[in-house]
Amino acid sequence: SAITCSDATPADIRSIQGAVSVPATFDRVAEICFGDNEITLRSESGQLVTVPLNYKFVLGEGLQP
Repeated sequence: SAITCSDATPADIRSIQGAVSVPATFDRVAEICFGDNEITLRSESGQLVTVPLNYKFVLGEGLQP
């Protein structure tokens, strides 16, 4: 359903998108692990790629994924 926004009922919509280089042998993402201002992507074959990410922008201060 659609979100209706007005002065009386404001909506706070936060999102993050990104792209990162991975090895050619990196297959599908199996898991995303959150660290301190970073995420680690684990492929189905077990390869790991860690990138910096300030996810607190989306979750808010003091919240953990």
